[in-house]
This record gives sequence, structure tokens and C-alpha cells, in this order.
Amino acid sequence: MTRLKQTTAVNKSLCTGSLLGDLGKLDLTGIDWVVVGGECETNFRPCTEEWVINLRDQCEEQGVAFTFKQWGGRFSKRNGSLLQGKYYHEMPVSNQVRIYNSDRWFACEVLHVILNGCHRFGKIPITIQIQKIG
Repeated sequence: MTRLKQTTAVNKSLCTGSLLGDLGKLDLTGIDWVVVGGECETNFRPCTEEWVINLRDQCEEQGVAFTFKQWGGRFSKRNGSLLQGKYYHEMPVSNQVRIYNSDRWFACEVLHVILNGCHRFGKIPITIQIQKIG
């Protein structure tokens, strides 16, 4: 994780799927997003709720976006991604984006984001208000 933190990426994401054990206490300083999921396939190894909750709680404590993709298993879609009665599909928020217009990239600052409802399968239409920087 040290090398990830040293990159110049705008959003640094840690993907912990397939989660096959408790990762213990993590220092998530400099990490924007943790994505968790269980293993899929015929010979899957189980993912326990305790391991997922440990990561979720650490993300909440350290202000990191948390997404729980799935429990995994042979029929992963059937097993879903409900964790303690709630879906966790957070995403990191960056205040800068790059927009391509005609033949040029422009650096822009995000002023406002509006979620236009909630839809299944992670597809959420949004409206983003931006202003050009410089």
C-alpha cells in the first residue's frame, strides 16, 4: 500500500477482492476508496461478515469511501451485497476533473454534484456543475 500512496493519482483505490481473511488494522491515510468483495467461481472460498465489517468500520473512522461489491460464492449475484441491512456503494469525491471538449482537455473544479435518484446495478445518473480553472 505504500507504493500506492506515493503515486500521483487523483484518487487512490484499494481493491480487497477476493477477501480471504481479516486484514487487521490498516493505515488508510492517503487512500480515497476501499472496494471489498468475496471470491466467485465454482470452488470459491468464503468471505466472512466480520472481515468486511472490520474494513467498513476502518473506512468510516478514517473518512475513506467504502464499497461492498458482493459476498461472492458460486452464485454471487444471488448472494448480493447487503451488509447488516444496508448497501455500501460509496465513491471517492475529488474536487478536480478533466473535461475533453473538441480537441483540448480542460482542468475544472467540481462545484456541485446532484444524485438523480438511485438505480439498481450501480447505475446512478448524476448532474455535475463545474467551472474551468485558469
